[in-house]
Amino acid sequence: MTILNILQSNFKRKLANKTHFTIMLVLPILVVVLGIAANIASRPSFTIGVLNPVPTVKSEQIIDTLKLTSGIEVENASPLTMKTDIITGRYSAIIEFSNETFHISSIKDQQTTDILSVIVEKYFESPTPIDIKPLFGSSLGMAQRISAFVVLFLMISAAINASFITKDKRSGTLRRIQLSPCTATSYVAGNVLFNSVITYFQYFIAVSVIELFRLNTGISYGNFLFMGIWVTLFAAAFSTCMASLFHEEMQVNLFSACIAIMLSLIGGTFTALERMPPMLQRISMISPIRWFIDNVNAMVQGESWFQGIRSIIILSLFIAGLFIIAAIGNRNYAGQNH
Repeated sequence: MTILNILQSNFKRKLANKTHFTIMLVLPILVVVLGIAANIASRPSFTIGVLNPVPTVKSEQIIDTLKLTSGIEVENASPLTMKTDIITGRYSAIIEFSNETFHISSIKDQQTTDILSVIVEKYFESPTPIDIKPLFGSSLGMAQRISAFVVLFLMISAAINASFITKDKRSGTLRRIQLSPCTATSYVAGNVLFNSVITYFQYFIAVSVIELFRLNTGISYGNFLFMGIWVTLFAAAFSTCMASLFHEEMQVNLFSACIAIMLSLIGGTFTALERMPPMLQRISMISPIRWFIDNVNAMVQGESWFQGIRSIIILSLFIAGLFIIAAIGNRNYAGQNH
């Protein structure tokens, strides 16, 4: 059996369960939707109570501008219940106007209070609504969050595809293949090629949805497709490595999912790197997802995928390392069965 024979055989096995195959093609769309939803949910928002006992033109102007600001909801607060309203979380803060000045009461962190103060001061100068998101410093944008979610999904999905290796080990198929003219290397290469084709097609569906609905990611379709080459190779290397280390299909799927989620957590999928504690920022260097996000950040700023040389080199080293571990694992298995 040649590499192409293995590829063809795996496609037949995959297509035998048409329902499962269809679900795997639909899931990338749901992952993009999930990334969009997570991005919307993470946008800063406040419900602010206002006390304006002696209305002035300026204070009324500021209140009207706050009402027009995206992410801020304004309500009239009561001086009798203001402390209770803040403690119970009804309001993120209460702004009290008096004699062309203002005072902010809040139990939120000092950063939030300072940001609200900056917003009100800006509105004292000019009654023009501003975008409050940049005031919160670094945070994951739509492109970063969707990309991280897609990488996480493909790591898990590729591990499921790589379970063919585990099944063949258990059934004795791999041993029979080793006794044929086909070498173990050709067998693994055929599985990697199969996994890569499926994974890149899933990735292609995801980025095509982004392009089809013209989501404002700041990244060109071409750059997304180039990025997909490294995403695919990493997912294939990761899954092949997992399949070579374990002999049970459930173990492969379980450990792959756990490791993928852990790498996502420390890599910045859910919290921007800049908002992590310094120690966690250093630990995140072992997560490939961090380096994917780094390059996505650069592409959002107008660079191409290939300009992120450092990230590409690091990701390529991760990929090579995982393939080496997979090769050692499969060689050890072959040695045990001779």
